[in-house]
Amino acid sequence: MAANVEVDYYEILQVSDSAEPETINRVYRIFAQRYHPDNRETGNEARFREITEAYHVLSNPERRAQYDATNQKRRKERWRLVSSAASRAAVAFALAAMALSLAAMAASLLAVTCCSIALSVRHAANPVSPATTIRNQSAGVVPRLKARA
Repeated sequence: MAANVEVDYYEILQVSDSAEPETINRVYRIFAQRYHPDNRETGNEARFREITEAYHVLSNPERRAQYDATNQKRRKERWRLVSSAASRAAVAFALAAMALSLAAMAASLLAVTCCSIALSVRHAANPVSPATTIRNQSAGVVPRLKARA
């Protein structure tokens, strides 16, 4: 597994890259017990080998420093890709929000236009002069529509 540069020993042991050696040792013991091939319930030989290799690299200060140096660039590249994908997703989200906003404005405009047309049709069917409207409003009269023939 040492030839495979994509392996992240910190992720395998589920520890921070600034974890103390005691923490690495404690986590390794827990995982080794859980995934040891002799454990009939949770034993997993492949996972046990990964954990053991990660432990041997991270528990040795020289090997850990060498591992950190060689994998620092890979980690930075991974986060650069993630952040660029996130910024593309943010732009796509903003465009979608603008499209929804435009659709809502178009629906509002359509509703206002329909109401305006309905009022025009109502006024054409039952014409009332502005003076009559003001007089009726002050007297509390509610105008009625004429019955259609």
